[in-house]
Amino acid sequence: NVNEIVAIEASESYSNIRLANGTIHLVSKNLKHFENLLADNSNFFRSHKSWIVNLDMLEKYNRSKGEIDLKSEVIAKLSKYRKEEFETALELK
Repeated sequence: NVNEIVAIEASESYSNIRLANGTIHLVSKNLKHFENLLADNSNFFRSHKSWIVNLDMLEKYNRSKGEIDLKSEVIAKLSKYRKEEFETALELK
């Protein structure tokens, strides 16, 4: 279920799908595949070259460190180049 995805993290040509229950699924698809698959879903945001995050799972945003704290103790990176777009996406939520 897409609503259970906390984040998707790149791992070379694979991806780790991190779920709300703490489970991690290693999938043999790259992050670009999931970015395209989730393009119509406004809950998901490509925050970094290695991360897609589910904005509904956001717990805390550390602006100075460029980190996004999500449910299930997942800490994703936020690229300095995506910071403004991320903050705009948060305002729209």
